[in-house]
Amino acid sequence: MVLAALYLGRSLFAPVCIAIFIVAVAWPLQRMLQRRLPRVLAMVITVVATAAVVVVMASLVLWGLSRATQWAIANAASFQAYYQRMDAWLEGHGLYLASEFIHNFDPRWLIGVMQTVGVGLQQIASFVVIALVFVVLGLLEVDTMLQKLIRAGRPDLADASRATASKFQRYMVIRTAMSAATGLGVWALAYALGVDLALEWGVIAFALNFIPFIGPLFATVLPTIFAIAQFG
Repeated sequence: MVLAALYLGRSLFAPVCIAIFIVAVAWPLQRMLQRRLPRVLAMVITVVATAAVVVVMASLVLWGLSRATQWAIANAASFQAYYQRMDAWLEGHGLYLASEFIHNFDPRWLIGVMQTVGVGLQQIASFVVIALVFVVLGLLEVDTMLQKLIRAGRPDLADASRATASKFQRYMVIRTAMSAATGLGVWALAYALGVDLALEWGVIAFALNFIPFIGPLFATVLPTIFAIAQFG
């Protein structure tokens, strides 16, 4: 029943969970600002800063994907020629099943995938807006919640909340450092090998590395496919 309720209410629970995470990460900024500014103003600045980070990250991915899509359209013949050579090689080695897949490959499919990803990122905007509404509500209630826990004789829960928030913050610091290293590594390798769109691949790798599992995989496989088409 619980799992069914979570599934049916995923459109609400998902932004709430993201909002809780963002509140935990952004709270130190608001707490620092509240020492010099009114509480509401500090909260507004924190939310605007958080939204700006999200917009910048999404814009970087969309920019990189749009550039890659333009490159793919301009070099569709290179993709087709490479996969035709691969088709002939596979047939020559008796790999007919794999050859059939390659034979039916259409570069427009790859372009369509990239465009679908771009549309998906744009659709996330509504999700982000809902999450930011919950972030505002959460930031307004953090102090009140902690004080209520202390007055209720549960300072241990208040301490646990602070410890959890601290772990979230540490995670984001580590994730940001790893994403930056990944982006720089992808850019440096692509640049050294002469791969087109080296900067774009580095930016995409940096931004998508914040998405566990799927992001790094997508950011690694996609430039590899393009490099094969370029040099194949």
